[in-house]
Amino acid sequence: MRYAIIADIHSNLEALTAVLDDIEHRGGVDEIWCLGDIVGYGPDPCECLDDCITAYSVEDALDKCEEGKEVFIIGGGSVYRQFLDRADKMYITHVHKDFDADTFFPDINPEVWEVIDREDDNRADEVEFSWSYITYKRKK
Repeated sequence: MRYAIIADIHSNLEALTAVLDDIEHRGGVDEIWCLGDIVGYGPDPCECLDDCITAYSVEDALDKCEEGKEVFIIGGGSVYRQFLDRADKMYITHVHKDFDADTFFPDINPEVWEVIDREDDNRADEVEFSWSYITYKRKK
């Protein structure tokens, strides 16, 4: 399966069209996922939303997903909290640095989640911070 991940369109239909044309030029994809900010302060917010599927609740969003396929939730904090009880697997990047921020992923309870895969980047001497990419599975 091939995916395209887009973000930060900010109502710029010309930029969105160029990106979609480039995706097709490179052989196309099975699905396009938007990480956010498709509308905003640009000139064409309605046109940028024409091909989006809109959901009005957690249940509505899940009903619109193809059965049997893995569904990825890309938040904000409130989105994560709404879907977390329904998740059976999580792919989480833990960044090992404190940031001045007001929104964080909910705490991961080790009594509920087990680590099934882990990749650590320990190049703190080469880059500003290190990270761990951890896959969690809900315990039965």
